[in-house]
Amino acid sequence: MSIPRPPSRRSEASRNLIGQSSITRADSISSLEFRTACIPMGVSRGPSPLTIGMADTIPLAVAFHEIVHSYFRGADESRCQAKMSGEMMLSFPAGIVTILANNPNPAKLAFRVKNTQRLTSILPNKQLVN
Repeated sequence: MSIPRPPSRRSEASRNLIGQSSITRADSISSLEFRTACIPMGVSRGPSPLTIGMADTIPLAVAFHEIVHSYFRGADESRCQAKMSGEMMLSFPAGIVTILANNPNPAKLAFRVKNTQRLTSILPNKQLVN
C-alpha cells in the first residue's frame, strides 16, 4: 500500500486565509466561560438507573484509537510504508456493570467485529477476552 507524500510547505494562499479568519482572544475566552459557567464542577448524577432482563441487550459505547506511522525513503512514493495500529475500548453504563458484577451466574458477553479482512493481526487483551 503506498500513500502519497504530503507537501512539505503550505502555499502562500493558505497561510493568508488562516490569519484573516482568526478571532480575537477576548471573543475566544468569553465563549469558553459561557460554556463552562452552567456546568457545576465535581457533580455526578451517580450510576445510570438501567436495569436489564435475561433477554435484554446491553448498551455499549465503543471508542477506537488509531495510530498511523508512515516511513518515507526518498521521493519515490512506491517505497513508502505505512503501519496502522490502534485500540478498541468498550464501555458499559455504571448501572449495568454493578448488575453484571453482582450476578452469581452472569450470561456470557459476546460481540463481533465486522470487516476485519484487511487486518493482519488482532491482539486481544488476554486478561479480558477468552
